[in-house]
Amino acid sequence: MKRRAKVADVPAPPAPVGTPDVHVLAWDGDIVHESKISGIDCKAAADRPGILWVNVDGVHDQDLVHHVSAAFGVHPLAVEDVLNVATRVKLDEYDGHNYLAVKEITRPDRGEVTLEQVSIVWGPNWVLTFQERPGDVFEGLRNRLRHARNRPQRDATDWLVHHLLDAIVDHTFVVLGEVEAAIDEEEEAALDDRQATAPARVHEIRAELVTLRRALSPMRDATRRLQSGDVALVSTDMMPWYRDLHDHVLRLLDGLDAGRDRLASIVELHLAVTSARTNEIVRALTIISTVFMPLTFLVGIYGMNFDVMPELRWAWGYPAVWGLILALSASLIGWIKWRGWL
Repeated sequence: MKRRAKVADVPAPPAPVGTPDVHVLAWDGDIVHESKISGIDCKAAADRPGILWVNVDGVHDQDLVHHVSAAFGVHPLAVEDVLNVATRVKLDEYDGHNYLAVKEITRPDRGEVTLEQVSIVWGPNWVLTFQERPGDVFEGLRNRLRHARNRPQRDATDWLVHHLLDAIVDHTFVVLGEVEAAIDEEEEAALDDRQATAPARVHEIRAELVTLRRALSPMRDATRRLQSGDVALVSTDMMPWYRDLHDHVLRLLDGLDAGRDRLASIVELHLAVTSARTNEIVRALTIISTVFMPLTFLVGIYGMNFDVMPELRWAWGYPAVWGLILALSASLIGWIKWRGWL
């Protein structure tokens, strides 16, 4: 029987977003060259001396991705992973180059957490980055490369790869901080029993934490391999830097776990506050019912329409009944207060 294809078996085609753009940064010592080129010019860029960083925005243009990849001899399986934006975070080693897929985590306008795949391919003197859409978290790194002088450690691709990952991880801390701020707001709202939307909002934040964990959990494995010293094209001089990066990823995961526990506490707190408020309402209604129960009994008796009843023709019957009603009410309220129920 033929096996049905699972969703994960079918590469997800990237959605067309914007016009593809190829940005090149090359440096040899203190001399930095920056330009934008087309895919067919990548071969000339690949032959440039020094360190080369080629960034491609818009992997929906498959011809462009193939042109750039072919210029640097990227393995076909790595090219397939670049085009499949649903690729799980992973690190693959090929002959002469490595492939790393990571997720850039953003939260535009403090809205919903979104994931964008960033594929990083690097060789001895070149680094390729493929992104789904324009706009990234690497502008600070670009400025650092434009203005850095006499920095020999930057003349290695493993240094550049580390700083690319470090920029992504640092921005993830910003996103996590925004999520934690939303959790703080929900903790305050949980104390207000009138906030009926609290459980729904908590569910939304929990979904964001799940999205973050889905992106960061495999990244922990990738950074562990990078700092182990067993990956080609990663020098021992960079091991402390990658260990520090791995620690940052672990801190993010710890923050996610803490956020999940806080959300569970918020739900429990909201239920406790709501239950306490309900109990207060029930107690108030019970006290009112207790006071009015004997009064209802009295007026029920004297509301019967029999011709022959004691006190019906008594001149003081009406004020006597009212006096009895007030006396009973005062006695019951006093007794309830004495018992500490009010």
